[in-house]
Amino acid sequence: MLFGEHRSVLVLIQELQEAELMTRWGFHFGHHAEDLCFIVCPLNKSDDAAAINKSIKDETENLPKDEFRRIEYRLVKENKHSFKEIQKIIDELDIDILIVSKHQSNQSRELSQQLFEESHCCTMIIRTGNFEATNFHKVLVPVAGGPHSKVALRFLESCIDPETVEINALTIIKDGVEYSREVGERKLDLILKDSSLKYPERIKRRIQVSDDVAEGISNEAGDDYDLVLIGASDTGFIRRALFGTLPPQRLLGESGTAIAVVRSAKPMWARIRESIGSWFDLRIPQLEREDRIALFENIDRNSLWSFDFMMLIFLSTAIAALGLIQNSTAVVIGAMLVAPLMTPILGAGLALVQANLPMMIKCARSILYGFLTAFFVALFLGLLSPMSSLNSELLARGGPNLLDLLIAFLSGLAAAHCIARPNLSAALPGVAIAAALVPPIATTGISLAIGEYNNAAGAALLFTINVIAIVLGAALCFYAGGIRSHNKDSLKHWVNITLVSLVLLSAVMAIPLGSVLYSNFRVGRSNVKLQKELHVEIKKIIQEQWDAELISIQQSHKKDSHTFIITVSADHIITADEVKEFSDVLSKDLSKDLQIKVRTILESSYTREKK
Repeated sequence: MLFGEHRSVLVLIQELQEAELMTRWGFHFGHHAEDLCFIVCPLNKSDDAAAINKSIKDETENLPKDEFRRIEYRLVKENKHSFKEIQKIIDELDIDILIVSKHQSNQSRELSQQLFEESHCCTMIIRTGNFEATNFHKVLVPVAGGPHSKVALRFLESCIDPETVEINALTIIKDGVEYSREVGERKLDLILKDSSLKYPERIKRRIQVSDDVAEGISNEAGDDYDLVLIGASDTGFIRRALFGTLPPQRLLGESGTAIAVVRSAKPMWARIRESIGSWFDLRIPQLEREDRIALFENIDRNSLWSFDFMMLIFLSTAIAALGLIQNSTAVVIGAMLVAPLMTPILGAGLALVQANLPMMIKCARSILYGFLTAFFVALFLGLLSPMSSLNSELLARGGPNLLDLLIAFLSGLAAAHCIARPNLSAALPGVAIAAALVPPIATTGISLAIGEYNNAAGAALLFTINVIAIVLGAALCFYAGGIRSHNKDSLKHWVNITLVSLVLLSAVMAIPLGSVLYSNFRVGRSNVKLQKELHVEIKKIIQEQWDAELISIQQSHKKDSHTFIITVSADHIITADEVKEFSDVLSKDLSKDLQIKVRTILESSYTREKK
């Protein structure tokens, strides 16, 4: 709900001694509301719910209630489910503003703070001081130009009667600034102009010159103010004044002025994220504190770009490149087990859910340096190799499709799940094989070395797909396991940008990758039929005309040519003229140049019949 559209106000009352005071605050801030609701949630057993309810109703009779369409009263028991019950009422009544009181007891502080930080609607928490709230005429809003002070100004404008309550905006200029008053006035004008207020001209300007913010507010607040209202901020002295170590006298002196903090309603995406987190908490075993610490230490230590990391990248790439050149699947699999790239990629996923920017930078650096090292090692070995065409191992990594994206995402989930739970560490080698991070880099370097640029681009795309999907899969797994960020300041903005960018990039890449998969499926079906027919026809020619036996047929592709390598067993050498007979059979369904190689295994046999 946007400011200016409030139609319902909810006031939480937990102690008998605050019932009258909080009822008055509810009426003051419900000036433009249609519905007013009071929730009684007794904090102490000595406080009778019926007595609190009677006090509220008695005070209500003394206040102008004709402007409200409905005044409602609810009772909630104080227990571990109180927050959920109150949130349920907020959703049921479509509450726009929640007002809670700040108490001294730890039990109340937990509920008040939880409501202030987690409730869906716009929430104000107030420390009443000595102010009786019988008359409400003057309010002070300290502003510094940030978004929180603008929230407070818009909140006041939408809730109170501007004809009877004076709103004062205060800015504090450091002592020693030349023309400090003029600077303060100009600063206030810019802030009010940028606050999207309907009537900015109704706001009074106040300026204090001080090197200490609390002192500046205290000097101004002593001047007959009823309330000091602050826009919510996650850090700073205001939050400590309400929830922590800063005494209110330090901020307000000995005056009876009340102090309150307000925050706007949570956006829909934040509510959806919280619902998803709650769903995971109920259905997936959460990591214990010690496991989380061990996980962070493990990933943080092994994600660092170091000599050991560089050597493992160098060796794994060399093994993978030689295996690819040799067309050996077993050697390539061995290289996957040595490669250390999986850890910093998992670290990037962990950094996202923790909003840990230093860790993200460190992991990104290791991934980048690792890629460059592997690429140049593979390029060097490719230039030294006698290869002139692509073999099946290189071709397999040059044409990624949608299945590769899905495999990488599932690999990220599996790797994160295994590394977070030490008892599953034995499964990590299998995950490393499934992820296949180094072979695509090696394929990129080798393909470039022999001039196969399209295959190199495809292999580089495969590596990119693997990194993005593994990061997203790891982030989802860590989040589901209970690893969350408690950092709610502006630094968390980069997390949202990064996540949205990765998801959008994956979605965009999924379109052409899906098209490739569909094309491969169609071509594969026709190729299966073609290969069967081709195999039968070649076998027939070999048996009938050469009196030989077909051993195998291998194929390799280049950009503009197609090569068949046919191995036969015969008692004589197959000549070039005899090989020409294959050309018509093999080239009828090809649009590329054709090269046929026949390897003959000489075999002589003699059978002696038994007499």
